[in-house]
Amino acid sequence: MQLIFASETTKAMNREWHKGHFACFNCDKELAGCRYVVKDSNAYCPSCYETLFCHVCDLCHELIGVGGRVR
Repeated sequence: MQLIFASETTKAMNREWHKGHFACFNCDKELAGCRYVVKDSNAYCPSCYETLFCHVCDLCHELIGVGGRVR
């Protein structure tokens, strides 16, 4: 392990990261300070999560995005 001194870090998913290292598992977009979704212990930006995992409405065939509620 290499010790790197960085002024900016972030805490997410009960771990600590260098700011630039906490990124979307799919597209590598930096997630520090942004919304993200965790699936199978990996962080995804909302866009990738919706593309990869969201369901489609049976009536209108549009994605049921992040934050959709089941009634």
